[in-house]
Amino acid sequence: MTSKGTKRSAETSVDDHRYGVRSKGRFIQVDSEGSDGDELATLESPTNPVNIFQTEEMIDAVNTLRLCLSGNMECQNLKPVQGVNLARLGNALRNAVVHKVVLPIKASSYFSLSIEQRHKQLDRWRSEKAQPRLFSDKTVFVDEEGIALLWYLPNLLDHEVKHQVYRSTSLIDRKLVEGVQKHSSMNNAVSKKHKGWRSDHELFSESRPKQHVRQGVANFSFGWRGSGREWTDDDIASSLSLRGNNSDVLSAQQWLRRISTLQLTVSLALSAIHPDLFEAGRDVLEYCSRPDSHKGRTSEWASRWNSVFSALTVICDRRTPAHIDSHGCPNYVDALVSLGTASTPTLFFRELNAKFSYKSGTVVFFSGRGWTHEVGDWGAGQRVCYASYIRPEIIEAHRSSVTGWGIRV
Repeated sequence: MTSKGTKRSAETSVDDHRYGVRSKGRFIQVDSEGSDGDELATLESPTNPVNIFQTEEMIDAVNTLRLCLSGNMECQNLKPVQGVNLARLGNALRNAVVHKVVLPIKASSYFSLSIEQRHKQLDRWRSEKAQPRLFSDKTVFVDEEGIALLWYLPNLLDHEVKHQVYRSTSLIDRKLVEGVQKHSSMNNAVSKKHKGWRSDHELFSESRPKQHVRQGVANFSFGWRGSGREWTDDDIASSLSLRGNNSDVLSAQQWLRRISTLQLTVSLALSAIHPDLFEAGRDVLEYCSRPDSHKGRTSEWASRWNSVFSALTVICDRRTPAHIDSHGCPNYVDALVSLGTASTPTLFFRELNAKFSYKSGTVVFFSGRGWTHEVGDWGAGQRVCYASYIRPEIIEAHRSSVTGWGIRV
């Protein structure tokens, strides 16, 4: 772990020397030869726990992906790692940089403004037409200094991965259904003020035939406080959704194994676009994997977790009203993954007056705290979203902080 008060604050450039091959002395290494991802995820030691991001294979994957994005290595030469198509991921990031959009803002000051002030500052950039701009090609949005703020990566996941994750979501059906509160009329009034709207049953679509996953919402984390969405003084522990009867636990274990490629994909992407946040998340995962960490309340699930994002929310068939996430940080990025069979889903960003095609296989990295976003009706089919994120209070609880932004492009 980093020492108390450690800050990761310098923005990273794609041509910065920090972005090249990193000293392996900073990582704990293990011999992963002959082991698969599932075996690595369950290994642990009281003094030197092993998680997948500490293996030689993953360390090399992080380094080569960064070299690819910086232009110092051809992406097509990257070999798959633990099911992750690194060449596909590297090419997607490179293509986004080719189509970058420069916003007339400075991140360091823009996100300290009120929502109304942010909206006004982008008035001149937004299209004068009433209709929002529609994006469907890989794109990265940057500020005037080149700091990457939003990565839009349609079709990042191949057919096999997105199909596997979508089908495997049925393993947590019960948790999804439990997450939907049956609001009374009084609660519905509260919901309209965006207090408790995330589980408001009125936002979920009507049941349709041939749905593979039951509609609902559930939050999962190897380690957080309380509900994960509200700050509490509770001890850090794995989420209640990962505990329960034997059947629930076995289903959750199987589900995590089956979505491991997705979790590794978004984590490796984060290692390239926001190295400081990746390393902070990796350090938290390392610590929480230790049997004696947090009075033994995190090690079981941290040792099975395949993502540096400490939490994951799964949503099925819910419309999402315009909102910002209250517990994130503008300089962090979350990862939203669209899955399912929805015919015309779109992700809308209010400050940008921009719509993004949000079909299955799309991954979007941005700060949920920084941008007002929403998802409306999507036509026919079923919509599933996997939202990965890191709460700043969890980073800080492990004696670290991330004060800088992502890379410059």
